[in-house]
Amino acid sequence: GDRPLRTAADWRRFVGRWVSVLAPGHGGRFEGKMLAVEGEGGAEVATLEVDGKTRQLPLAAVKEARLAFRI
Repeated sequence: GDRPLRTAADWRRFVGRWVSVLAPGHGGRFEGKMLAVEGEGGAEVATLEVDGKTRQLPLAAVKEARLAFRI
């Protein structure tokens, strides 16, 4: 992993992969499996599985995101 995710297109391309996210207003830094990305025009929302729970994360709230290496 370690590839940065900068655009909504990057997020969509890697649905199904693990990501490491920094979103200060949504729990800080965490890892999760990306399940889906919905919306457009700056209002995209990623659906992630984090610790066995599903979370909705607006991409606009993400300060930094990278693919995470998971086996």
